[in-house]
Amino acid sequence: MIMNAKYRKGQKVLIEKAFVIENNTGVMKTLEVPREALIVSVQPTPSMGPSYKIEWVDKDLPKPKIRYWEDDILSACD
Repeated sequence: MIMNAKYRKGQKVLIEKAFVIENNTGVMKTLEVPREALIVSVQPTPSMGPSYKIEWVDKDLPKPKIRYWEDDILSACD
């Protein structure tokens, strides 16, 4: 069963974690303050619900290399 997506393409959301590489290992780091991100695409999956490709509004953050799950997103901005 594929779940309906809570967020849509083009929507701004708040995220408090970023995926970074430290010592050749990928980890999710909690940001000092939640940051705005733009949903670029939504991909339904049968197991974990929808996944979201994002771009940070703040271009100083590293370009995302992973897709985010709904649990990783705090809320919508709009």
